[in-house]
Order: sequence, then C-alpha cells, then structure tokens
Amino acid sequence: MKYLFFFISGLSASFALVAQPDHRYILKEDTIVLNAGQITWLLQFSPGNENNSKDSARQTVPQLLFNLASLQKIVFYDALSGHPVPATEIYTWQMPADTTETLLAGANKGFTVVRQKLSTGSFTSMRICQRLYLNTETGEISATIKWAELLRNIYATEGSFIGVRPYYRILYENGDAKNKVNH
Repeated sequence: MKYLFFFISGLSASFALVAQPDHRYILKEDTIVLNAGQITWLLQFSPGNENNSKDSARQTVPQLLFNLASLQKIVFYDALSGHPVPATEIYTWQMPADTTETLLAGANKGFTVVRQKLSTGSFTSMRICQRLYLNTETGEISATIKWAELLRNIYATEGSFIGVRPYYRILYENGDAKNKVNH
C-alpha cells in the first residue's frame, strides 16, 4: 500500500507538464527490460490469450515477432542506425559473412557469399519504452508502448560475456505498430 501511495503522489506532482489533445497528460516515459523467462510468462498468461493456437503459444516472443516481420506485418529497424531491415534479411542482418568458391556446371567457377543465420533463441531479453498518461476527465491512468527492442548477449571470441546489445527495434504509436507494411 505504501508503494502505491508514493507512486501516485510522485505522479501527481508532475502530471500537469504535457497535455495531449484528448485530456490526457503524460505522467512519465519509462523503459523496462524483461528477460526471456518473464516474456514467456507474460505471453502464456496474458488476458485474451485463450484464442491463440497451440502452435503460437509454444513460440517465444522473438519467434512470433520474426514471423510477423517475415510476413511483412511489422518492420524491424536496426536499433543503432535506425534503418529499416528488409523482411528478406531479418535472419542475416549484420551477421558474419564469408565468400566461398563454388563449382558451377562444367569447369566454370563462381563465388557465393554465405552469411551466418541469426537464431531467435539468441535474443535473451526485450527493452520496452512506454508512456504513462492521466486522463483528467475520467481519472484513468493508461499506458502505451512507444517502442520495443530485442536484445542479444554479446560474447568475446573466447566465450566471456561482454554485455547486451540492442539489435532490432519495433516502433509503436498509440499501442499499434505504426510501421506496418501497407499492401
């Protein structure tokens, strides 16, 4: 109870800063990081998840997001450069590459670039930026997601942990992916 009181009292001191046209005031913009275990739990036990097929319930959040991106329902952006990632390159974007010589029909030789394929299992956490609003007409506190990033652990060549790197970002506006591909 004390936590809720301090949370609300902290919000009341800053809610009048930025007004929105629909009587909503931005209380706070905050980022949270969820590890893979928390994300799986949220996916399995979220309200309204009863209609999901058994196959989609067994997928991880990164797998579901990669499927949506490959179907061009959402667009991944490179988290560092901000460039959109083509749907055909989401599994090979900025992955190590090697050129190999191939033997074509007869004695002709050709060269092929082989890229390492990205595994959705390599994404260990997700960073989410959200905005909290207070509606001055109804008193309702609501939240919308601004963007979400898939994070990967980075290791040195000898295998020691270096840190976490944001890899892909998905942009949202008013709770919906604003970067949906128009067909």
